Amino acid sequence: MKLPAPPKAADVVDLQKWADQITSYLGDPEIQLVRIIGGRTKTFTASIGNVAAGNYLEVESDGTIVFKGDATVYDDLQVGTSEAKRPAVNAPTWRTFNYGIGGGITFFTLGFAINDYLEFKIQSTHSTKLLSMIDSHIHWTIPSDSVGDKIQFQLDIIYANRLEDYAVIAGSPFSKEATLDGTEAGKHNKLDIVEMPSVNTDISTIFICRLTRIAASSDDYANEVYVDFNDSHIQKDTAGSRTEMVK
Repeated sequence: MKLPAPPKAADVVDLQKWADQITSYLGDPEIQLVRIIGGRTKTFTASIGNVAAGNYLEVESDGTIVFKGDATVYDDLQVGTSEAKRPAVNAPTWRTFNYGIGGGITFFTLGFAINDYLEFKIQSTHSTKLLSMIDSHIHWTIPSDSVGDKIQFQLDIIYANRLEDYAVIAGSPFSKEATLDGTEAGKHNKLDIVEMPSVNTDISTIFICRLTRIAASSDDYANEVYVDFNDSHIQKDTAGSRTEMVK
């Protein structure tokens, strides 16, 4: 069975009948023809999903894809620790670690003692939703287990949208503490440090960040904390930007 052909004229009644036919054929997805532009049916905006609830994919008349509501997706802004800048003093140290796997093979990782820090920069992508939160976190492990000891990391952040002055992001510095339960050594652990305030009013917002291991509130873990990766989760509501510099 073939999909029904669209009507030749841009008649709203005919288009609605066509949409109803497609809906019936595809097993009742919510297909809504939202706008008719020009005199041909190939120039309209289509919405697919739970339109009434505001959760749907929208294809605009020029083919631009937009994710609405719960259709918004997440992705990483990745900055590996190997790409970050380390200071001359209080720099984390490159260590080798077998991650709890026997056989003699070891891998490089960055060990953070208290007050060690590094700096990195992230840039929001063209697909990043404007004025959306950015969730910054680290992926870490430790060389030996301990029960009840604590680790804590701090993140200092300044930022600037295009053609704006840099400023301290509201709430900076941010910190997050974790209490060890005796199962973290050689395991892939994640520490969510902050959901940054929604300040990206444009594409290509720059965030300059300093990640520091700071003293815990009590019972500091005595060994280094091995940080394997630092990255941020972003929300994406388009596949890219409509033009090179316009969202």
